[in-house]
Amino acid sequence: LETPERQTEAFRQIAACLRPGGWYVAIENFREGNDAMNSARQRFNLPEIPVRWHNLYFEEKRFVDHTTAWFDLVRFEDFASSYYLATRVLYSAWCKERGETPDYTHDLHRLATDLPACGQYSPIRMVVLRRKLANA
Repeated sequence: LETPERQTEAFRQIAACLRPGGWYVAIENFREGNDAMNSARQRFNLPEIPVRWHNLYFEEKRFVDHTTAWFDLVRFEDFASSYYLATRVLYSAWCKERGETPDYTHDLHRLATDLPACGQYSPIRMVVLRRKLANA
């Protein structure tokens, strides 16, 4: 959704589909994780991974502001952070040192999915929300 207004309207429509107390699990892209990943990449002189033109990443505060009328925030989960740190930072730096092109079928990608979550190095976050019992 290309504008903050359309994102807010989508949250309103999702809330309208849920009964009070119902759960909504959102998987969204966030600027903070993307910035942290790119800061880590800079330490290895790797190029920034840009936000593509067709994406409008949330900032955590804006996401909360967009959803607070209909939902109570339960928690943010950085479930992909370790994966991104391993694959987009460390593996990319290793490939750069070896003069190799990253291979996204490399076993490291499979293994990285089993890492425990740590940090906030991924743009992708899960947000668990609960539909308010009464409209604000």
